[in-house]
Order: sequence, then C-alpha cells, then structure tokens
Amino acid sequence: MTEIHFKLCYTERTISYTIDGNMDMETFYHRMVGNLKRDMSIEDCYIIPGPGLQCETYTGCPEDHPPILMTPDETVDEYCKPSENNLFYVRVWD
Repeated sequence: MTEIHFKLCYTERTISYTIDGNMDMETFYHRMVGNLKRDMSIEDCYIIPGPGLQCETYTGCPEDHPPILMTPDETVDEYCKPSENNLFYVRVWD
C-alpha cells in the first residue's frame, strides 16, 4: 500500500489516501479524480505531480506544472519511487 497526499492548488486544503501501489497510472488518475471531486466537494479537476515528481526541466510555479501522464504501462509505485512524500496538486478546471 502506498500513501498519496493531495493539496488543492493555492489553498491549504489537503487530503490523503492509501492505495494499492500496483495500480496503473491511468486507473489511478481516473479513480483519484472521482474521489477528489466527491471528498473535496469540487467540480472537475486534474492532477499535477508534486515536488520530487515534476520534470526537471520545468521552471515555473509548482502548482502550474502540466498534469500527470496517464499510462497503463506504469504503476503508482514506479511513478512515485523518486519521491518520499508522494504529494500531488489538484487543480480545478477554470
């Protein structure tokens, strides 16, 4: 099991989930968006990788980083391996 933390962009609202680390990233993305919409009472949103998970070439504000890539070929544990805090940002569609 892997603990994943989400922070709503530009707020102090956070939520954590413990999930199966063998879940593929595509399933993770869709399942987490559904959970976040319900549990945080927000409209449609997308998930942004947090510190330690963002691409090294990105130099902008961490909360403005492009969304995570959804792939059935990579598990959550493979994606999160470089990060110790497994933080993701949640951005509501404008």
